[in-house]
Amino acid sequence: QGKQQVKYVYADSNVLIAPSKDIVMPKPEVTVSLTNELIARMQKMAAVLSVEDLAIIGDGSKVSVKVFDKKNPTANAFGVDLEEVTTDTFHINFKIEKLRLYAADYEVQISSKKISKWTASGLKLTVFVAVESDSTFK
Repeated sequence: QGKQQVKYVYADSNVLIAPSKDIVMPKPEVTVSLTNELIARMQKMAAVLSVEDLAIIGDGSKVSVKVFDKKNPTANAFGVDLEEVTTDTFHINFKIEKLRLYAADYEVQISSKKISKWTASGLKLTVFVAVESDSTFK
């Protein structure tokens, strides 16, 4: 296996900037469940395909998640249909690099106010991730 090393650096609490008030999540228009395995697969496929965008898409009947390149519609893409169903149409974009998540299953609530709340299952962990401005909710 070879020799392994890890360097762990932490920051003193006085150099960190924390929000001065609690984040209030607006009423979500979209809620989906994403497993740890699916998130890891999407991140891996994004790296393999050299794409940087992830979308959660509702087409009026099914919900899917896709990694792709927004700037190049002819580029490679990878998608998975989720078990959720919807009567809504939406295309919610995230940058893969912003999805720095602890390995867990997540309930994802997404608001048209361009914010999403990722709540880890079985953990006391909630992560707020910005939604890209070109996302659409109909």
